[in-house]
Amino acid sequence: MPEAKSILLMVMIAMAGGCSTHQARSLSRATPHQAWVRSHGGLAPAPLAQHVTTVCSRQLGAATLADCQIHVLDSDAAVAFAWPDRRIYLARGLVARLTDDELTAAVAHELGHLLDDGLIDHPVTLASGRTPTDCEARADRLGIAILLAHGKNPTAMKSMLEKVRSAPSTSDTTRAALTERIALLRWN
Repeated sequence: MPEAKSILLMVMIAMAGGCSTHQARSLSRATPHQAWVRSHGGLAPAPLAQHVTTVCSRQLGAATLADCQIHVLDSDAAVAFAWPDRRIYLARGLVARLTDDELTAAVAHELGHLLDDGLIDHPVTLASGRTPTDCEARADRLGIAILLAHGKNPTAMKSMLEKVRSAPSTSDTTRAALTERIALLRWN
């Protein structure tokens, strides 16, 4: 049965014009993680990920990122993701829009997801206030706590979210959610 699902997936992708039949076959043999990376544009050239890692290590300290791998997706979208295996992905379009401080805020937000899910230990003890917001707002708060713990200006979180909100690739639904999240930001 799993083989039938793989064949159906290959046919659907090939019919949709998403890739050739050969690419569809290799996609079906890829791990779910590899398939996800491909579906988000693949990986951008390694020097871009190295730049992001260098900037964030300098701002947050190498120990903060020691258990994480940072990758950049070859996509124009203004998005970032944290995977349970501690891989953090930022899209090339997001990296291009942000200052170094905002880039650090984006990574701190993704670290916030990992902290919220209990996947990484961080030298900062954070109050686990699970009040009345979603996981994105909790990651924002945890990201701000990470920035503050490292002596960084938390307003970078707000300006980063504002840039994501104004990106052409951001949907109207996401814009509305970002407006609500920005209104919830507190750091004093």
